[in-house]
Amino acid sequence: MKKVIYFLLLLASLSSCKDEESAFQPSIGSEAFSFKATHGGAVMHYTLPADKDIMGLNIRYKDYAGKEILRSASSLCDSMTLVGFNEAKQNIPAEVRLVKRNGDESAPIAVNFSTLDSAPYAFIDNVKVLSGWNGFSVQTDNPTDANGIAHIYYLGTDPFSGKEDTVLLSSVNITEGKDTLTFNLKQEKELNTIVIRTEDYRGYMVREKVWNNIASYNTAKLDASKFNFYCDKSIESESECLGEKYLFDGDLKGESYFDEKGKYDIYELSNRYHMYLAGPEAFGTPMYIDMHENKITAQVRMYAMLNISRYLGANGAPNDTHSRLFNFMFYEDKLPCDVSVYAAKDDHGTASDWDSKNWELVATYKQDPDIDYTQRWSIKTFSQNYYRYTLNSKSETEKADSIFMPLNLLCEGQGDGYRYLKIIVNNTYNLSGTDLQQSWSGSTLNVAKYFTMQELEIWTKKED
Repeated sequence: MKKVIYFLLLLASLSSCKDEESAFQPSIGSEAFSFKATHGGAVMHYTLPADKDIMGLNIRYKDYAGKEILRSASSLCDSMTLVGFNEAKQNIPAEVRLVKRNGDESAPIAVNFSTLDSAPYAFIDNVKVLSGWNGFSVQTDNPTDANGIAHIYYLGTDPFSGKEDTVLLSSVNITEGKDTLTFNLKQEKELNTIVIRTEDYRGYMVREKVWNNIASYNTAKLDASKFNFYCDKSIESESECLGEKYLFDGDLKGESYFDEKGKYDIYELSNRYHMYLAGPEAFGTPMYIDMHENKITAQVRMYAMLNISRYLGANGAPNDTHSRLFNFMFYEDKLPCDVSVYAAKDDHGTASDWDSKNWELVATYKQDPDIDYTQRWSIKTFSQNYYRYTLNSKSETEKADSIFMPLNLLCEGQGDGYRYLKIIVNNTYNLSGTDLQQSWSGSTLNVAKYFTMQELEIWTKKED
């Protein structure tokens, strides 16, 4: 038996020697190759000999797990990418062999290269987990050519077993640049444990990190009686039910229409708006909120009326001062698409002295005015696709979800919060259907720069 094994080993050795002897000698050396470290690998640049019989090259090396990797490149190119690494490595050995058209390989040319941290590896070093509203937020800052997946968990209760376990919240692609991901937790805790695991493009787990004691702040709507509202462009019209009070009357969806249906004829109902309107030239004009004391502020919500089955602003209505602005309910061009929120702390001054406040930008929401209506926060208002979302009764409206633009503030860095808010509408949508718009209003632009809202809410940290 020992003789058989010895014979086989000898045979393999002779075969290997024969292969090495038959390999042709390359006419270039390691100086023909240069390497540039990249995230998770390197780029090899090469210059092959001017030999028509040389069709390309093979390079062999071991990846971070010790698995042998073979990469091939053509003589028609001058570079190739080497992959298979996570943590940055220096002077990784490799062998390059030239390849003839008949498949013969040359004797090896020894080279080495270095790498940078891969995106899944660097992700853990660059990511931040911050306290959040009803959950937490994850801030990312990924390198160029980023790839891979990040799995985000929190320590909670498994809904099936009832036992404590890591619960998967989301799996997100690792992409180039900065981003902030917000996660709301249904299982309310004051302090949470967050786990992030990263995975490379081949499906291998790369790194894991645990963040303990991440605070979660529950939120509550601030009662309108606890703050004051100011805006120089507010339109007050009792006959048309327009004014500041309709911003805070609790009607988020337009249900007032059904309460008044039967009390007024169709034309009278058409110009009883029960909403807020600002203008003309209201773009850039601040709306101010004074909460009377510093409050940790979570969110500003700007609501739009749902697509209830009514005519709004019908021509010919009595006292129709603003009817053409609403275009029989086609008023998307008065709904904000670009809003900025600024905040200032209590300065023990007067609320009306707005210019002296130390304002800082705390939240923004911006979409293209011509973005497809399916991508708009206001999609369920009266729009080009209005039949899909029509509500025909108060009961239907009560069951429907409201629609609002969310303007989110980070809870990190607020300290004891803010007293003052400055909300600026910079632009509104254009109507989503050109033909539809021309049929009803003959115009494609909100040239007078009006904007409207159904309701305005301020959400703050829930008080104990």
